[in-house]
Amino acid sequence: MKRIRFQSTLCACTLMFLIVTLAFSSASADTTVGGTISTDTTWTLAGSPYVVTANITVQGVDGPDDITTLTIEPGVQVRFNRYRLMNIGGNTGNPGALVAQGTSANPIMFTSNETNKAPGDWYGVRIFNTADDTSTLMAHCVVEYSGYGSNGAVYIYNAAPSIQNCEFRNASNSR
Repeated sequence: MKRIRFQSTLCACTLMFLIVTLAFSSASADTTVGGTISTDTTWTLAGSPYVVTANITVQGVDGPDDITTLTIEPGVQVRFNRYRLMNIGGNTGNPGALVAQGTSANPIMFTSNETNKAPGDWYGVRIFNTADDTSTLMAHCVVEYSGYGSNGAVYIYNAAPSIQNCEFRNASNSR
């Protein structure tokens, strides 16, 4: 009788351990991203953090407005590997847009993916003249550890995006 009770308890403990392990491993899984985004895309809090392993370029003529848009939900973390960047618009002439609208309670974080973070770990967010000015918005975002080389945290080239209530910190350049 004691042997059966011991086996039942052992089985229950093992099952509980597996459930907890699987729950925590799936909850902390990174979403790896990189390359050209040419269709309307949303980065959700459930998929966070997003780790940029190759440069991101958002451009194309997708959706009813013919503008490819990357939407990032409040609270999402976007972590850039060393020397990586995000381009909104680009050199093909196709438009792109970024809608990164966090909240004061849940800002969107653009940061380094390095273990020992330092100013200039990654380039930054570059918004080009092919970015759609009326659609491109950064609000309640934190951009940190960017500015590699001569780049600023956000580089704007002949564009007029809306940037509101954002915090820029620990960048290597203040341009």
